Amino acid sequence: MNYKDTLILINNSIGPKNLIIKELVQYFDGEENIIENFIDCKKNIDFISEQDKIKLERNIDKEYIYKLKQHILKEKINVITKNDKIYPKKLNIIENSPYVIYTKGIIEDINNLNLNIGVVGSRKATNYGKWVCEKFCKDLTINKISITSGMALGIDTISHRTCLENNGDTIAVLGCGIDVVYPKRNRKLYDKIAGKGLLLSEFPLKSEARPYNFPVRNRLISGLSDGILVVEASDRSGTLITSTYAAEQGKEIFAIPGNIDNYLSKGTNQLIREGAKITMSIEDILEEFPFHENKTQTKTTCINIDNSNYDKDEQIIINLLKEGSKNVIEISEKSKMNQKNLLSKLTLLEMQGIISQEKGKNFRLKN
Repeated sequence: MNYKDTLILINNSIGPKNLIIKELVQYFDGEENIIENFIDCKKNIDFISEQDKIKLERNIDKEYIYKLKQHILKEKINVITKNDKIYPKKLNIIENSPYVIYTKGIIEDINNLNLNIGVVGSRKATNYGKWVCEKFCKDLTINKISITSGMALGIDTISHRTCLENNGDTIAVLGCGIDVVYPKRNRKLYDKIAGKGLLLSEFPLKSEARPYNFPVRNRLISGLSDGILVVEASDRSGTLITSTYAAEQGKEIFAIPGNIDNYLSKGTNQLIREGAKITMSIEDILEEFPFHENKTQTKTTCINIDNSNYDKDEQIIINLLKEGSKNVIEISEKSKMNQKNLLSKLTLLEMQGIISQEKGKNFRLKN
């Protein structure tokens, strides 16, 4: 069984348990060896629960994977794995990155999109929130910025709809299977995004939406985005979970202020108090992402730094930045460091005065 079929089978057997999948791949030295050898080796595997072992063993069957592939074909679903060239580069550097994602739509390669902003907010948006969301999403789309959200009611729905109405690119990250419409009243929106944008999910086919799915889903919204725009949120909103993921991933957080008496403004006002950028107009977002800036910069003059004072990872970062300023994704791709370690090293070097952070989350060596 090839690597893609293997990952589809595992995902649909035990769900998007990416850390377990990673250990299985390492244990069997590659995806292709898992299915063939799992039953014989299962007694020796201690990092997977007995319940998941039973599920996986039950589905190790050619008929099961055949039915899955027929369903994928019938529903016009695309399957992208970590081994594929079109796998989103931004997801490669987040914690617990998905081994397999399912998509439907006309956007074939997310990596070809320009700047991408995640728009999140309350399901019970006020009239003010709806107006603000429409205004910002229209301005973002006019400026050729794609919009990612979660296709929930309220702010999510408005952001997707406004983007499509202005002929923009939008990505809906689902908290259910790619072939399940949730909420059901968003059936027309689901079909429009499939026809003009992109639907994306890491959950098994036919998976129903569950409350615990949405925090998992939210890390992909922030992971795919270059920044997160928070329109309205209460102080206990799931929107704040997305913002937390974004902060951990080193993304810019933009928060639209609201009335201090409105409970749906408590979350956004709290974010501003904690350091999110107060956002009053589209210019507040655009100035953090000057277009083509890091593509047109000239090489930095060679800076003499005694590499013996730094560990191996820090030396790699320093040598990369000698070529010119780079963002987190570029550094991660070239250094092969995981996100957590990379952000830690960048913070340490910044504290030591070796590097500085520019607009758009670009880093450069200090002169």
